[in-house]
Amino acid sequence: LFEKDKIVFSLLLCVCLMEGYDRLDQAEWRMLLTGPILLDSSGLPNNPAPDWLSDKTWGDIVMLAELPAFKDFDTNFAAAPLDFKAFIDHPEPYTQFDKLPEFSQSLSDFQKMLILRVLRLDKLVPTISQFVASDLGQKYIEPPPFDLEGTFRDSTNTSPLVFILSPGVDPMLSLLKFAEGKGRKVDSISLGQGQGAGA
Repeated sequence: LFEKDKIVFSLLLCVCLMEGYDRLDQAEWRMLLTGPILLDSSGLPNNPAPDWLSDKTWGDIVMLAELPAFKDFDTNFAAAPLDFKAFIDHPEPYTQFDKLPEFSQSLSDFQKMLILRVLRLDKLVPTISQFVASDLGQKYIEPPPFDLEGTFRDSTNTSPLVFILSPGVDPMLSLLKFAEGKGRKVDSISLGQGQGAGA
């Protein structure tokens, strides 16, 4: 896995387990993946804070309120927009749920991610990391360092090791040292034009 995909993999693993234990609401999962989809904004209630809240975000709040766990989220927001503004403006809003109106205290950690999905999309990734760590454990957001010895033990002559390189990374020296320590010979082929048959 590429580094940027590891947290996504951990989230998917967590969600699969939640689904297996019947702890996942499919509508909430769809909302996390796609965000609210507002087809017609003409029937929306008036934006309670047009000077700092975009109409799109207000539409997302109204759509989120259609999920059972978020019933009256839009009316709570409209009744105390400044409480939510402090939450939105905070550099780490995922630490501020206790400052929101009372209804948010009954939300699960997964449901709190939906509030961030709507109000602070830029803070969703750190919140996902926190969610995975609290649900599965810290080790699921801190991938183990690469272990060539262990990986080699898992390989066979029909399941070889394949190194997918990132720019500036070359595992060849480590591989040659490892092979030398095992008393093995390594033949290196630089793939390129005309090397397909040899590989």
